[in-house]
Amino acid sequence: MKYQRRNNKNSIDMIKDAKSNLITNDFDTSEYLDEEFLEDSKRRFIRRSKKQEYEYIIDEDEEEVIEEPKKKETKKEEKKEIKKEVKEEPKLTIEPIRTVTKEEYKDITKKRQEEKERQLKLEQEKYEAKKKTKKKKTSKKEPFKLNIKMVINTIFLIIFVLILMVVVDIVSVSKYEKGPYFAIKTSTLNDGGTKIYHGIGYKVIKYNQIQGRRDIEIGTWSLKYDIEPITINDVDLAIKFNNNEAKTYSDLYKKFVRVNSTLKEVNKKANSITIGYEDEDGKYTMDIVCRMANQDGKIYDFEEGKEITIIGTVYKLNSKTSSSPTTLKIKNCFAEQ
Repeated sequence: MKYQRRNNKNSIDMIKDAKSNLITNDFDTSEYLDEEFLEDSKRRFIRRSKKQEYEYIIDEDEEEVIEEPKKKETKKEEKKEIKKEVKEEPKLTIEPIRTVTKEEYKDITKKRQEEKERQLKLEQEKYEAKKKTKKKKTSKKEPFKLNIKMVINTIFLIIFVLILMVVVDIVSVSKYEKGPYFAIKTSTLNDGGTKIYHGIGYKVIKYNQIQGRRDIEIGTWSLKYDIEPITINDVDLAIKFNNNEAKTYSDLYKKFVRVNSTLKEVNKKANSITIGYEDEDGKYTMDIVCRMANQDGKIYDFEEGKEITIIGTVYKLNSKTSSSPTTLKIKNCFAEQ
């Protein structure tokens, strides 16, 4: 079958002529044409009347060739066709143009500007919130390593501070008889006001008896409260110092002692008395200078050359020279004659 394109007007005129020639009331077509021919002509007329733009004339000499549809079609092509059918083109809507006054236009621009600023603020807040969440996440992930270093440094710092505190108290108490500064007072006794302190690994006792021990002592927590003095005579003390001065002094240093001797001198200005032992050769001669603890003037009643007993704490030694004998110094003394 072949199709030829002709002008629309000519095809319409030809259809009208064919209609007037073929279908009339006066003309009897049964004598010349078969019924099948008439039916075919009617069909062709109806087809041509429906088409307004084109006319197609069939050449009867050629047989019609009907193209069979392709049977084999892939699944992908079918799916593509289905998708194409489903997709619909968006419908365009045209709104009518509305005239606006200047005041309305200003209001609209203000509203748009405010909306833009609001959107910018919201975006900025979201951005800052994201930053904070990121910082929190990083701080949660990383602190484990940083905390280890900080813990180690703090431990070393604490240890160093504690050692420094202990050293300061030990030096101040043992050498300068002051403090303690970093120990806690745990008790006060009724013997005249003796105070006990506890520090980190050490104990301090500040003796303050009415008539007795008035020195300060430091040691471990096992340090005991001891008010019993080491009793010795001046002769025995002089012999010991003559035989081994260094050892005897180290044994008696900062010890609470009681010495029985003879009063040699009373020094009112220095608030002290001197006792000791003397021999003819001068080999064992020894002086003991006692600095009194009280300031009430009772030393003025003592008589020189008589026996006397003193108690106090040994704190200094002056070795024997050509001009002076061995001199042992005792402080916080109480005397009895």
